[in-house]
Amino acid sequence: MKVVAVVWAFIRGLLRRSSCRGALSPTREERVAEVLRRTREAAEWGDAAAQSRLGFMYAMGQGVPKDAREANAWYRRGAEQGDADAQFRIGMAYTFGLGGIGKDHAEAASWIRKAATQGHPVAQQFVDYAGRGAVSQARPQ
Repeated sequence: MKVVAVVWAFIRGLLRRSSCRGALSPTREERVAEVLRRTREAAEWGDAAAQSRLGFMYAMGQGVPKDAREANAWYRRGAEQGDADAQFRIGMAYTFGLGGIGKDHAEAASWIRKAATQGHPVAQQFVDYAGRGAVSQARPQ
């Protein structure tokens, strides 16, 4: 009888915790909205990494409507402040002509080289690949 009472008390405790947890924990949409709010605030204050993250959120449509032009605007802000990820992403936008940016291989190579210089691993691979003559348009001049 004592074992049954202990087991029942344990199960009731689990049920109570799980039902309360659902009411207290934010939904995925609420979490994304909070991340967006904080990221936008930091980006507007000039945080280069936040500007790059906000650009990515626009590029992927995370918490905001997908908007390549807005993504590129935020990438450029971060890139101009020296964020390697933003530099790589704006370089890729120039490579492929994404988000209203026309293809400009010289501009793309410039941004990708800047990212590679800072240790961005994918940018370094692009520069190495271009240096071997595989991508003549992105080869440093």
